[in-house]
Amino acid sequence: MSQKRVFFLTGSRLAVYQGRRNPVETQVFQDSPAGLQAFAGYLDREPWAPVCLLLDLVEEEFRTESIPHVFGPDRRALVANRQRRLFQHTPYRYAVFQDQETSGRRDDNVLFAAVPRPDILRRWLHPITQRKIPLIGIYSLPILSRKLLRGIQAASPESVSDYALLVHCNADGGLRQSFFLRRHLKVSRLAVLPGSVAEAGGLDDAGCLSADILGEVGKTHHYLNGLRLLPVNHPLDVCFLSGAPTLASLAQQVTDTSNIRYHFIDIAKVGAAIGLSDKRTRDKHRTPHADPLFVRTLVRTVPANHYATPKDVRYFRFLQMRMAMYVIGVVLLSAGIGWGALQFSDALITRQKTVALKEESHIYEDRYARARRANLPDTPVDAPSLKAAVEMATIL
Repeated sequence: MSQKRVFFLTGSRLAVYQGRRNPVETQVFQDSPAGLQAFAGYLDREPWAPVCLLLDLVEEEFRTESIPHVFGPDRRALVANRQRRLFQHTPYRYAVFQDQETSGRRDDNVLFAAVPRPDILRRWLHPITQRKIPLIGIYSLPILSRKLLRGIQAASPESVSDYALLVHCNADGGLRQSFFLRRHLKVSRLAVLPGSVAEAGGLDDAGCLSADILGEVGKTHHYLNGLRLLPVNHPLDVCFLSGAPTLASLAQQVTDTSNIRYHFIDIAKVGAAIGLSDKRTRDKHRTPHADPLFVRTLVRTVPANHYATPKDVRYFRFLQMRMAMYVIGVVLLSAGIGWGALQFSDALITRQKTVALKEESHIYEDRYARARRANLPDTPVDAPSLKAAVEMATIL
């Protein structure tokens, strides 16, 4: 992508991020008729830059199930049937093979994810498809967060166990909680905090939101215990990913226990540790929201498409085919120019050799003529007469 562009959809708003290495938020469109009309006008002004659509929605569902360990067409058919059974009213589905059970039939553990309400995406995808804008893919933020988990855990001053709950906020006032078991996503939940963050002026200005965040974390902890995803002898590591002021406010209200430990991770430090921030944008984006961090991760990695259907990404496929044809054309043209230059060089070399041989033959002819005139006696008759005399002698 020459000009990387990410549309970050968080329910009631869609933010546009643009930039080559570190995209920044340039525009925001609300989920309303006026916002959609403004979004269409923006697309008319910039119709050709490829687009990645990143989702952080309340409606997104995740389910982990086991399927028989098979390969090839059987596996694809089994996954497709399970997806249709779990999410039959939406085409926006995705499956991730995570690990394999260690006992019994050694079945595969698969994470099935989907957006059950396709109308949420279609009203934003319609103007994109209508203008034939190349859509690279539709990506899930909780699934993408696995790429950041290693850097997030490395930024923690204390070691993080195999049972980690990643907690962070988005700019739309949502609190995303993603539970990872041995770095595999098992459960993810987006809760809407009381009062929008935009209305509250940010988490740093709304101290009451710290209690709301801890209340939602407590609910998730009880939910994980109900699912029996947390062993008794393993504590849950809660990793808060936010800005320094918010982390300081949270740290004053929590205390580690035998079954839960808290880790406070600064967004700026994570971005600097994994190379996802620079000096120009570090000061500008000191925010309690982790949105820019995930957007930059998506731009740097561009993983395989999650939710987009073949119809949604067809114009990007056309773009890829066109670029491939351009590359093939350039390669063939370069090969033709090289072959022509080689043939032209061979022709010049052959011509030079011919001229040299011709000059050399003239030299030898001159030498032969001079030697003949100097050493051979003059014949009394010409050559035809000598030939006739020899033949007559032979006959006689």
